Amino acid sequence: MSRAAWLETLLWSLAALCFFGASGFELGQANYAPGAHAAPVFRVVSWNVGGASGGEPHGLLRADVEAVAHSLRELEPDLVFLQEVQEAGALDALATSLGPSWTLQKGRGGVALFSTHGPLETLRLPLARSLGVRLTVNGAELACAALHASAFSAHDRNREIGATLDALLEQHGDAFLLAGDLNLDLDLDKRGDLFSNDVQRDVETYNYVATRLTDAARGRGTTAEPDRRLDYVFVSARVLVRDAGPWKGRRVDTMDHDPLVADLELR
Repeated sequence: MSRAAWLETLLWSLAALCFFGASGFELGQANYAPGAHAAPVFRVVSWNVGGASGGEPHGLLRADVEAVAHSLRELEPDLVFLQEVQEAGALDALATSLGPSWTLQKGRGGVALFSTHGPLETLRLPLARSLGVRLTVNGAELACAALHASAFSAHDRNREIGATLDALLEQHGDAFLLAGDLNLDLDLDKRGDLFSNDVQRDVETYNYVATRLTDAARGRGTTAEPDRRLDYVFVSARVLVRDAGPWKGRRVDTMDHDPLVADLELR
C-alpha cells in the first residue's frame, strides 16, 4: 500500500470513529458472562420477565416459571428485581420453585423482589409499579428503588423516573441503587428502532439520573427486542461496579427482555 493510500485509510478510520462517537454508538460491547461470586461482591439482577404474544403484552407465564427459576439459581444473586409479575399465581409459583432460602417482597404494579440477603426494610415510594427496600451490605446501608416506567409516554417516564430517584435519594443510607425497566431507548445511531414519542425528553430524563448515579451497564449491549436497551442499574459513588451487562440466551417462549446483572462492591 502506498503512503497516500495508507493515509487515506487512516483518515477514513478516524472519521468513522468520530461518527460512531457522535452518534451515541458504543464500541466494544460485551455481554455479561456469569461466574461464581463471593463477598464482598454483591450481585443484583433486574429482569422484566413478561413478553408479548400476537401483539398483546403479558406478564410472567406459568409455563416460564421453571426456566426463570433455573436462571436465578444459576446466578445466585443477592437481590432480584422483577417486572411484569402482576399475576399472583405465577409469582407464588416462582417463589415455591426457588425455595425457602429466597425471600419474596411484593411491590406495586407487577414489581417484586427476591432476596437471599438478610432482613429488608420497605421504603415508601411515591408511584405505582415500584418497590423500595433498604438493607445492610458489608456493614453499609444500601437503599434501593426498582421501577417499571411507562412504555408509551416520554412525559410519564420523565415524571415517574424523576420522582422515584428523588424519593430514593431522600432516604437515609450509605449508598443508593436504582434498577428496573425504565423504557429509555437512547441508541441514537439506531433511530429507526426508537419508540420514543419525545427523544429530547427521554435524553433529559436519562441525564437527570446519570448526573447523580452511575449507569453500571453502559456500553454493555442491548437488553430487549428489537435491539433496544431498556433495562438499567444505576448506583451511587460508594458502589464499585465489578462487572455488569445483559445475560443473553435466558429468554424462553415469548419473553422479550434479557436479565440485566450487576456485580457490585460497596466501598
